[in-house]
Amino acid sequence: MQIQHGRVGRRAFAVLGAIAGSMMIVGALAAPAQAAVPAPSTTSAPIEAPAPPDLTAAVSVGDEVEPITVETGDAMRSTQDSCTQAGDQVLCIEMGTEPADVPLDEAGRGDVQPFAMVNVPAWRLEAGVQNQYFANRTNMCGIFSGTLTVHQVTNGVPGAVVGTMQFYNYIYMDTSLNRWANQMRVSPTIITGQAAGTQISGVATCTGGPCVQASQSFPAQAPAAMGNADGESYWEWTGATGTAAYGTPSWSITFKSPGSTTSASLNRPAAQVRCDNAVPGRAVIGCVVPSITPVIRYDGTSFVEFGARVSGAQASGLKGGSSANPLHRMVNATQQAANRNTACPSSLPRPTGKSCDEYPFASTYEGAALSGGLARTQSWCQVALVNPPSTGAAGYSVCMINANENSQAGSLMNSVLFGPSRVIDGDAFYVEIL
Repeated sequence: MQIQHGRVGRRAFAVLGAIAGSMMIVGALAAPAQAAVPAPSTTSAPIEAPAPPDLTAAVSVGDEVEPITVETGDAMRSTQDSCTQAGDQVLCIEMGTEPADVPLDEAGRGDVQPFAMVNVPAWRLEAGVQNQYFANRTNMCGIFSGTLTVHQVTNGVPGAVVGTMQFYNYIYMDTSLNRWANQMRVSPTIITGQAAGTQISGVATCTGGPCVQASQSFPAQAPAAMGNADGESYWEWTGATGTAAYGTPSWSITFKSPGSTTSASLNRPAAQVRCDNAVPGRAVIGCVVPSITPVIRYDGTSFVEFGARVSGAQASGLKGGSSANPLHRMVNATQQAANRNTACPSSLPRPTGKSCDEYPFASTYEGAALSGGLARTQSWCQVALVNPPSTGAAGYSVCMINANENSQAGSLMNSVLFGPSRVIDGDAFYVEIL
């Protein structure tokens, strides 16, 4: 399969209409004139072959969210109290406490707009408090539960008045912009005693390359129960063509009760963000969650031969069928040609209407020349092998398949997966046949 590089654009659809003509029959009393009969043509007009079907609608990418681990995130799940002496009070914060139901904010169902505080997405609100981040390739969101306990110190002995707060933490990125957002929401659900009137504020930080601060704001706010304290930060990156950079965002959130003299703080890390200017044919900077492995899906009822050969190749042990066993994109044109020539040399006969397809694809580091093994095929592929077919993860598969399917499968992989999901050199991805 050959990947065609080019600028990714919007899909266009054309509807063809047919205009039917009408025929009028006119009667006359006189004998009709003899119509001239054209002489038979000595040449036949060429019959145009029908246009191959457009298979764009038969390809999709996965946009499901999945759990994501934050390296420092163990401290975000069921931690011990972190207490701060604050004059006559001690403020303690514990994360991962018993979660409460989070009411769904209908505004969260609206369109996400960059450069403005956005609502927690509906898919995350519906899942409720799980004390874990979930992400897809461009978005990451987590809802965490926590308890702020205010201890009044009397004769050196603290007495407690408890307030419970649910934490919303939403990080938003746009894959066509060089600016990304890390947003925080703290929402108290129950407030009692001396916790009433607690001021919540925050400071955002980011370490790494794409961490040039554009703006941030999380001023002191004292939300009532079921209210919100919101903060937002924006970061950007302007890297050179062909480069990428990684950054790790976090928030330091502070809580100050009315009777305390200092604040208690809580660190809220998030997963790593990558910004790049390295997607071939896509001359814009964008950012993604790199730990999410994207997937492209082909409908096997439309991609009949391509689907059957990919499924068969994966079933024989070759990589690329799951996020746990992915392929890795390679953009070097010379090495791609070496992969293609190894699997599909010109000496292999191409039946009419067929083209040679290799798996793993020539545009991957698992391609034929780098596969560490020999060729294999399937019984219907019309390929005669010199050596016995290989099995297992090493090696590659060769098959003669419908030329239109082969061409569109490669072109759509570029326009539907590689571009929008910002799959750069070395990035993992996988393929599913539905």
